[in-house]
Amino acid sequence: MTSVPETAPQRAVLRYSNPAVAFHWITAALVLLQAYLGFRFGLSEPGPDRDAVFIWHKSVGALILLLVLARLAYRVKNPPPPFPPELSTFERLAPKCLNVTVQTVSHSTTSFQNLVARYKATVVRTSERVELHVQQLYETGVLYPSKPPEGGVYLLVADAYAQSNQSARIQLYGPSMGYDALYRAIRGWATGENLGCPDMTTVP
Repeated sequence: MTSVPETAPQRAVLRYSNPAVAFHWITAALVLLQAYLGFRFGLSEPGPDRDAVFIWHKSVGALILLLVLARLAYRVKNPPPPFPPELSTFERLAPKCLNVTVQTVSHSTTSFQNLVARYKATVVRTSERVELHVQQLYETGVLYPSKPPEGGVYLLVADAYAQSNQSARIQLYGPSMGYDALYRAIRGWATGENLGCPDMTTVP
């Protein structure tokens, strides 16, 4: 598997505000502290030290609760930055172009075989990125050593992030060779530079 980062110019994209970033990291730090206090309490012998750890554990828990409520209130009044329009195109074209069934022929000097591959594209939008999962399932011509996952084996995963420096970053996880047409199409969808569908007959 390989990771292929790509950066392409985009229109201006707003970043998360400083208070939102501070809420995130302070909460993360307190959760880690809470976990440490919990383990320490469980390993401590009964006594004053254990009681002190328990008090700290309750206090940090209450602080995390207040911080989460404050963060939710801030989020309601200050929504996260929008995705650039190109990522909506990415969401629309990926299922249209990749939910396909492809028939090819594998041949040698002594035989040939019909291969039927079904591809499934799933797009998931989170608050930080748009994820594309591409699965491949051979319906004929290939024997799997074990039962593949529902929808087929995972061929690649693409994460598209809206960046604060007027760019979209595309992170690809998949085979390093043989999938250039698919990679080019995904980059083009996310950046808006290419709206065509890849030739899936070239995919191994």
